[in-house]
Amino acid sequence: MVRATHGCELKLRVALFGATGFVGSAVLEELLRDGHQVAALVRTPDQAATRPGLTVIAGDVGDPAAVARVVSGAEAVISCLGTRRNENQPLDFLASATRNIIGAMKQGQMERLVAISGAGIAIPGERKPFPHNAISALLRLLARDVVAAKQHEFAALKESAGIAWTAVRPTRVVNGPATDRLRVGVDPGKMGMQVTRGDLARFMVGQLTDQTYFLRAPFVSS
Repeated sequence: MVRATHGCELKLRVALFGATGFVGSAVLEELLRDGHQVAALVRTPDQAATRPGLTVIAGDVGDPAAVARVVSGAEAVISCLGTRRNENQPLDFLASATRNIIGAMKQGQMERLVAISGAGIAIPGERKPFPHNAISALLRLLARDVVAAKQHEFAALKESAGIAWTAVRPTRVVNGPATDRLRVGVDPGKMGMQVTRGDLARFMVGQLTDQTYFLRAPFVSS
């Protein structure tokens, strides 16, 4: 268990994916508040107007050339990608997008990738106690495609050589600011049942310069 801290003194050039989503928009605000320079790939640019510290690049994460434009010149990457509502996407959509990001990172000789994953994914050897195991089972039943897409995405992270990734697994994400109750660890039994959007964003941004969870998938709750 660790306690995350707000902000980091080192200012980075960060490539951000999923910047207009529920979590991604909070991560974007946290990055800019901390003074980082952000390049964000956005399908609809008017959803993320350019402002000091932010460069908006129009494109789709399924396009390797567009991904490469965003990653070029960055020092680290944050992916807040999720499944798209009301769109019929293949189950490997997120995995394919992640491979595009990893390919661009390797081309630019970049290593650090912080990605949002899912609490419902299965990791070999991991046992979730009640009620977390029951919730994961329910998610696999009610949101089968979402969990499957995130599982494929996690597999893409694990198979990437030379990338220092962290797969962040939040419990249920609710709207709310950062708190002083953030809990992080690889033991789901010590986690709460939800995390605020502010806490999740703060943790993800803090991971840019934190090696604690390299090649690991920590749970995060408030």
